[in-house]
Amino acid sequence: MSRARRTFASLAQPRYRRYFIGHVTTVLGFWIRLVVQGWLVYDLTENRALLGAITAVSMLPLAVLSPFGGILADRLDRRRMLILLPLVAVVANLVLGVLVLSGRIQVEHVFIAAGVIGVARALEMPARNAFVRDLVGLEDLANAVALNAAGFNLGRIVGPSMAAAALYWFGMGESFLIAAIANAGLPVALLGVRVVEQRSAPTARGPFRQLAEGVAYVRGHRRTRTLMILLGITVVCLWTYQTQLVAFSRDMLGLDDKGY
Repeated sequence: MSRARRTFASLAQPRYRRYFIGHVTTVLGFWIRLVVQGWLVYDLTENRALLGAITAVSMLPLAVLSPFGGILADRLDRRRMLILLPLVAVVANLVLGVLVLSGRIQVEHVFIAAGVIGVARALEMPARNAFVRDLVGLEDLANAVALNAAGFNLGRIVGPSMAAAALYWFGMGESFLIAAIANAGLPVALLGVRVVEQRSAPTARGPFRQLAEGVAYVRGHRRTRTLMILLGITVVCLWTYQTQLVAFSRDMLGLDDKGY
């Protein structure tokens, strides 16, 4: 097998290929919303502290609820979760788009939408990660996980660029509608996918017992613990600069939404 074929081995499976396209499309929608959301909050309030607050409302559910999302992914139909949960972002972005276009948008609406989407995303992401094994099996699992990560980082690069183009050519309201359409990518892709989910043997342990066992595993496994600490440092100390880019572009560089 050639190097190129090994690199993209998972994409040879039609159901993973459909999933991958939907995954990348949904990630694009996430980053489009994040960029436009920040500009909208600052446009409404001109308050830099609220830029940090809206990011916290969006991201804190990931830290708090994702472990419970993993428990649900072990107990519920993962495919159904990945069809239903992204629809929360679809609806929230549609509502924001309509409110902006109608001139009725308030900053409270943006915070509520960000919180609701954050909760849905926190429950969805563990199911999305576990679902990869259901699609490709153990043989191509490592390759599929690597491609998933590549797809996420591709979305991080292309998504903000698409948001910039949408703001430039259309406006904030239309940009939220574009984000809504992109968020529908994964549910639409999975409608035609059928898998037999690979689950562990049924257990009588309660969800909090499972959660405690997961925490104990991370604490006792040096490599996993180190990776978690490094990820936490990266997220807290490096990614947060993005929250103030709106204020920097507007106050320091004198740019409007098109310049941003």
